[in-house]
Amino acid sequence: VEASTSVRAPTASAQVGEEPLPVPDVLIADPGRNGLPKIFRRFLFDLGVASIVYVGNGRSFLRDLVLLQRRGYELVRVTPFDSNPHNARLENVALLRWRGPPEA
Repeated sequence: VEASTSVRAPTASAQVGEEPLPVPDVLIADPGRNGLPKIFRRFLFDLGVASIVYVGNGRSFLRDLVLLQRRGYELVRVTPFDSNPHNARLENVALLRWRGPPEA
């Protein structure tokens, strides 16, 4: 799968003296209860991944979705699934696509 032309320039870095790493087409994130760390969200914005699949639940899931949308990602779909059938918690899988930087 080729990355969309609307994706920002790759900025992933490798070790000193090596060529930059290629930007992935899709990034899958399944953070812990606290959600995506701030430094990782900044890395995501700088990386410019075309699509993000985000697995999570609770307030941190909602917070991260809002923050990603504010920075240029569009929420395409959210699908709940029952990863632990013997309790009341549901996980959610969200698909986000890069739509471009927000207009000021």
